[in-house]
Amino acid sequence: MIRNKLKIEKKVLTLQKDIYMKKFLILFIIATLVAVMPSCTKYDDGGYASKNHLKGTWLLQELSYGGESSDVSIMNTYLTGITFEKNGTGNIDINLLVTTLTVDFNWEFVNDKKDLKMTLKPINFPAIIPQATRDQINEMIQTLLPAESHILKLTKSEFWITSIGDNKTMIMKLKKK
Repeated sequence: MIRNKLKIEKKVLTLQKDIYMKKFLILFIIATLVAVMPSCTKYDDGGYASKNHLKGTWLLQELSYGGESSDVSIMNTYLTGITFEKNGTGNIDINLLVTTLTVDFNWEFVNDKKDLKMTLKPINFPAIIPQATRDQINEMIQTLLPAESHILKLTKSEFWITSIGDNKTMIMKLKKK
């Protein structure tokens, strides 16, 4: 009888220990999540700030400027992608039929990772490109890479930004290549 009572007490103690361990584990997981979550900036339309999400080559899917949609199929004939590297650099490759022009830039998250700042590096145009074409390319690049853009969405496959230029709002939606 005493043996049975000791066995029962031992089982009760083991169960209590298991319950305490499970409670501790649950509290530890909750505390870890609470500590980690504030470091992620979430965007209104989805996703969060992540260099890993931004890293890669993006293709233009939609572009609207001042409320009017642009035909991206024409732009994508020339624009072969916007590439972001994890180290804060990137480039745009532009197909000019006779040559490919690579435009380099630096980027960084700013304003608590809600915005993206891009700084263009000087463009070295080949001598065969006339000044009028250079001006058009510069205008296109400044439209596609404004100095600062507000991030609407950043996931592993989608990237949406908005900016204001000439008192008009531009919304650009890109998909991962």
